[in-house]
Amino acid sequence: MESTIKYYGLKDVLSFGKYRGQQVCGVIDLDINYITWCWDNIPTFKLSKDALNKCVKLLKDEKAVSKHFDS
Repeated sequence: MESTIKYYGLKDVLSFGKYRGQQVCGVIDLDINYITWCWDNIPTFKLSKDALNKCVKLLKDEKAVSKHFDS
């Protein structure tokens, strides 16, 4: 049986894992590492363009901030 790829948008609710029942946008803000883990480890987990853009922006901002404190 072939698995169906699910594209999660910012307002979609996760139906699995420790953040089951929470919107993707909230999980991105709360635990971006969980979202990146899902992306890397769940073949059917994909992000919509808006969700992916939010992740990229957040990760870039984190990298920029940590660059100033990792001296």
